[in-house]
Amino acid sequence: ALEDWEAEGRPGARTTFASTSDYFAGKNPAGHFQILDFGTTLLGREGQISALDDFAADPNQRVCILSGRGGIGKSKLLFDWANSRPKEVIFLKDEPLWHGDSEKEIPSDCKFVIVDDAHRQLDFGKIPQLLQDTSANKNLKLIVATRPGSKEGLFHQITKKIDTSTILRLPDLEELTKDQSRALAEQVLGDEFGNFAEHLAVIGSNSPLVIVAGGRL
Repeated sequence: ALEDWEAEGRPGARTTFASTSDYFAGKNPAGHFQILDFGTTLLGREGQISALDDFAADPNQRVCILSGRGGIGKSKLLFDWANSRPKEVIFLKDEPLWHGDSEKEIPSDCKFVIVDDAHRQLDFGKIPQLLQDTSANKNLKLIVATRPGSKEGLFHQITKKIDTSTILRLPDLEELTKDQSRALAEQVLGDEFGNFAEHLAVIGSNSPLVIVAGGRL
């Protein structure tokens, strides 16, 4: 039983990493109403999903950097992609507690470490160091999501430990189209208030009160 627990990455005792379900449970706590949660259908990100799939399959790529402004849908994109392969992904916690056995929190069959909002991680440098240390016996890949203003600094930190040629830098996420914004608004508003979806899609990100983007209303 202890061997199985170790192989699964010590579930229930993690302080540095979290499974996809545990990581996003904190962002959608039970009993708390949220206008837009991660249960909506992902829209307009087919290209990015395909790029992540290609990255996963490419043996020569080790790190993928995904960037976009706050609220544009980076976390939602990662949520959907990670849920397509739940046993292969683990997330760095938002406020990780690093310790001597942090590496053992990564399951033996894990293939991807995801750092969402990497610009907020004060100890981000520990992640590329972990990949360097485990390269001999693991085939871990790293996916980093960040704001555009922070991607160069994070890229520089990564290249201290990881070969530049193995790093994939995706283009910044763009706004959804008007039709995609309308479809998202219709999901959130439901049948009763769906007639307002058109107005919200037109307002889009220009309103200080209502934003309809890849990840936020």
